[in-house]
Parts: sequence; structure tokens; C-alpha cells
Amino acid sequence: AALRLQCAARMYRARRRLLYAVAMAVRAQALVRGFLHRRAAHRQRGERLATLRRHLFALWRRAHTTLKYRSQFWLELDGSGFLHLALHEDEILRLWGTLGWFD
Repeated sequence: AALRLQCAARMYRARRRLLYAVAMAVRAQALVRGFLHRRAAHRQRGERLATLRRHLFALWRRAHTTLKYRSQFWLELDGSGFLHLALHEDEILRLWGTLGWFD
């Protein structure tokens, strides 16, 4: 009976260590995947912002937008977050409406 108790106790401790190791491996993988995804998303947002900024510059030229307005826009929107992306897209839509390309 004592051997069975010792065996059960060893099995319980070994199973707990195994489950802890698996949980830590899952946690480490999740951290790495999250980091890689955030880095890729940041890179994609940066590329999208660069494209939008080139487009904005061309539209501003065509719409003869004042330099004062352009400089205020650039100063206020110097980041790379989702809000900056949305504001760039709104400005493009505003310029399309001004130029009569979009209703």
C-alpha cells in the first residue's frame, strides 16, 4: 500500500510539473506571436501612412490648398496610430469632395 501511495504522489508531482511546463511554453509562444503580430501591424500602418501622405500631397497641390493648412495638418498628425490613419483618410475624402471627384 505504501508503494502505491508513493507512486501516486510521484505521478501527481510529475503531472503538475509537466502541466506547468506546458503552460509556460504556451505563454511564451503567445508572447512571441503577439510581438511579431504587433511589429508587422506597425510596419503595415507605416507603409499605409506613407502612401496616404503621398496621395494627400498630390491632392493638396491639385486643390491649391494653402501652405498654412498643410503645415498645421502635418504638425498635428505626426504619429502612426489608427487615429492618424483615419484622419488622413478623412482628409483625402474631404479633398475628393472639394475637387468634385466624390460625393
